[in-house]
Amino acid sequence: MMKSTMIGIAVLGMMGWHAAALAGDAAGKAEVCIDCHELEEFKGMDAAALAAGVETGNADSKMMAKALADVSPEDLQAIVDHLAAEANK
Repeated sequence: MMKSTMIGIAVLGMMGWHAAALAGDAAGKAEVCIDCHELEEFKGMDAAALAAGVETGNADSKMMAKALADVSPEDLQAIVDHLAAEANK
């Protein structure tokens, strides 16, 4: 019982570290957005609205599509979440 509890605590600790690392990574990757956009543009938008704007932007702008071409869907979601949170502090 004690061994499984310790393993559970270790796994939870690793998950927390991984989430923190992703959050920091999202901030760095969000720089690709901030290179062209002001953070204030996203004020009042939640992550879902911002994600919809990214989809529209990718469809309408070759520059935006190129900037995000190598960004995975998971990283893009982390970026959107980060930008929405930062814009609405």
